[in-house]
Amino acid sequence: EGATASPHEDSWLTLVGKELIEIIQNLRVSGDTGAGAVTYLSLESGMILVDSGASQFIIGAEAHRQLDAALRQRGLWAVWVDKPVECPRGIGGAATVKGVALTPTAIGGVTGTVEFIVTEEPLPGLMPGGFLDKFGAVIDYPANTIEFQNLNCKVAMTRASKHHRSIDMADWRNSHFEPSEELLRHHGLRRSDFIAN
Repeated sequence: EGATASPHEDSWLTLVGKELIEIIQNLRVSGDTGAGAVTYLSLESGMILVDSGASQFIIGAEAHRQLDAALRQRGLWAVWVDKPVECPRGIGGAATVKGVALTPTAIGGVTGTVEFIVTEEPLPGLMPGGFLDKFGAVIDYPANTIEFQNLNCKVAMTRASKHHRSIDMADWRNSHFEPSEELLRHHGLRRSDFIAN
């Protein structure tokens, strides 16, 4: 027997389709930097979109440059590593990878290092679903908060657009950055490599 969709299912699919188009339009707006240029949702330095659909930490080169400038004010900087990566897809096509940057970050005063894939495209930072899952993220949209149960911290989310939320990845409070021994060993680095000159 063939399956048939009920009118309710069809209406739901139409609604989802319309919402997806609106989300894409909110993310991609025509830029005036040249023919066919596309710019993406722009965030303040240190802010990152909570994106459960992303599979990797991704950030555009300009957004990463701004984050790195803020890090330098704290006496830190990102360390670029030579690592092969797959071109991220699903953000308007395949992205052009500039490189991989190990970037000091702090969420609610809890410090760590994020391995950002840095793209040439003007993208905001994206926090992937795997990170959210690993650290037990509980997202409360009505309260605009996200609790990372495995980090013992709860932080405010900011409405970045109608459907997008972001959090501050430069929320240092009184914390001190210390790269993990495992990270240093894995990449053949020293602690001093993260100290800005």
